[in-house]
Amino acid sequence: MQRIAQTIDKGAISDKKYKGERTVNRQKIYEVRDALKVIYYNKCAYCEDIEYKPEIEHYRPKNKVKEDKTHNGYYWLCYEWTNLIPSCRYCNTEGAKGSKFPIIGNRVIAPTFDAQNDLDFDACKAQNSPLIEEQPCLFHPEVDANIDANFEFLYNGTMRGTDYQGRGRQTIIICNLNRENLLFLRQEIIDAYFGRISNQLNLYFNKNMEFELFKKQLLIIFLKIQINSEPNKNFSALSKYIQRNFNLIIVPLFPTSKQRSIVQNAYRQFQNGTLL
Repeated sequence: MQRIAQTIDKGAISDKKYKGERTVNRQKIYEVRDALKVIYYNKCAYCEDIEYKPEIEHYRPKNKVKEDKTHNGYYWLCYEWTNLIPSCRYCNTEGAKGSKFPIIGNRVIAPTFDAQNDLDFDACKAQNSPLIEEQPCLFHPEVDANIDANFEFLYNGTMRGTDYQGRGRQTIIICNLNRENLLFLRQEIIDAYFGRISNQLNLYFNKNMEFELFKKQLLIIFLKIQINSEPNKNFSALSKYIQRNFNLIIVPLFPTSKQRSIVQNAYRQFQNGTLL
């Protein structure tokens, strides 16, 4: 990074280096990629879908910035750990992020050097000044706290930003997080929760299930939502949103007021620890 920062020699940037590629016993291993896979639970950091062979995405693009044609890119961050993010191909390049990096504040155009003309490595970290003052529109999964609170989901899987700065909306646009396959996968999760609850309701209404067993079955489903909210699960942000907003996204799907009332009351009891 030091020499690249001093010479602006972007041609010297090695993808083998930022992937951590090595050959061991004639087998290629990717130490950086493998480390990021562990940290991110084998998920794309942006869309949260499972990705066992993620691309190493540069949060701040290393070669150019789409929004600023005069910018040389953040070449000095090519190997900086806080600038390396595991991403699926669809969030990274397929009409999604690429070299996009819109900001709210003032853009950093060059690296910071100390009195000896050495690269200031602390100033290269995403959470430190001057980079943090750029106020990126794209959420950083390690720097920004409580990212999930800045999004909401609709019953059809659509994702929407809710923060006042518009960073959630911009993150969705930058990474194309409402692309068709993600809408399908997220709606599939919503439909699965709804379908399992509906099946138990039908059994209970048709007198094929006693009330105590009905409550136990609902408890199992509600616990499943809770488990799927853990960060090691794919699309955990969606399940977390459902967990917090069950009455907004699941309850309205039931066709009758009686069904809605039973499910809503059961979930309230689950939250209070009194379902059983």
